[in-house]
Amino acid sequence: MDPELLKRITARRAELDELEERLAARLITSAVCRCPRAPSTTSPIYCDAI
Repeated sequence: MDPELLKRITARRAELDELEERLAARLITSAVCRCPRAPSTTSPIYCDAI
């Protein structure tokens, strides 16, 4: 495989991994905000900031 192509694929995978982590964090935050039984002391999350 072309070394330049391999380099681009590797960089893109790293970028996608970072985006996946950020999305997972947002989903967790969103779930905490929507849970009516979650204690308010769990985390100082403001749902309108999402």
